[in-house]
Amino acid sequence: MSTILVVTDRVSLDQQLSQRFLNASIFLRTKAEIIDSRNELIKKLKNKQQFGLIFTTVQKFAEHTGLLSDRSDIFMLVDEAHRTQNNIEGEKKISHESKEMIIKYGYASFMRKAFPNAKITGFTGTPLMKADYESTEIFGDYNDIYSMNDSVRDGTTVPIYYETTHLKLDIDRKSLQQIDNVQKQYAQYLNNNDISTEQKMEELLKVINHSVIFENPKIIKTKAKEILAHYDKQKDVLHGKAMVVASSRKAALLYYKTFLQLKPELKDKIILVITRSNKDSKEMSDSIIPDSQKDAIATEFRSPNSKFKIAVVVDM
Repeated sequence: MSTILVVTDRVSLDQQLSQRFLNASIFLRTKAEIIDSRNELIKKLKNKQQFGLIFTTVQKFAEHTGLLSDRSDIFMLVDEAHRTQNNIEGEKKISHESKEMIIKYGYASFMRKAFPNAKITGFTGTPLMKADYESTEIFGDYNDIYSMNDSVRDGTTVPIYYETTHLKLDIDRKSLQQIDNVQKQYAQYLNNNDISTEQKMEELLKVINHSVIFENPKIIKTKAKEILAHYDKQKDVLHGKAMVVASSRKAALLYYKTFLQLKPELKDKIILVITRSNKDSKEMSDSIIPDSQKDAIATEFRSPNSKFKIAVVVDM
């Protein structure tokens, strides 16, 4: 009988989806299995013959995984298919150890080598449409499209409106000149098969320090003022929340602190939701919501009557 393998790219997604299927075990007449390690992946799926509903993350597929089964009745359901499914043929990279050009393969390549005859279906809310990575080139044409308009019509998503705003920012002219120089030089180094080209491009990109702009306290303060003014204006008309997406963890903390400096009354109404690190400063650690409360606070934030009004997160 067929085997169904559900593949995600984050442990939290893996746990969320597998738990939903476990809750429905009585209806599915089978109990979902969860793969916890690379060794367990090989042990459970090597030459597997019987039916199974199995959950794992794509990161558990590695070069040493090898062929697990050449059966054609294995069905792989890949969630978030736009993120980790695009490096199948390998990408040319410079080895920092040998300084030589090497071909680096992604998890998706090892996954397909493990199950070369599997039927693979991708699920994504943001399909890639770039020249070098296009989701339909990887998975084939769309089987079904559930658009944002469909979701709004069904009442599962609120309508989304886009507004542009113009801020007067005092940006470091030296940094802008560096960016301009990189853009001018970029066109000169387009031979992707030449290792010297790769090295030159790598050095050029190192010149740009994006944090000069995205983590600049003055720029963040200017943006924070505009965000708060816009929020205050909208909340008189619409009942809702605000989510601020920062470019980095440092920028997220700066936004969080700046909002509180500009409006101290937000103290119990704003939350900083980012992943913790053992390298965090005490200030960072004290500002992030505790892991033990993350799920509860996320649920409360979605409630219309929640005391939390603004969430600061980091762009993934």
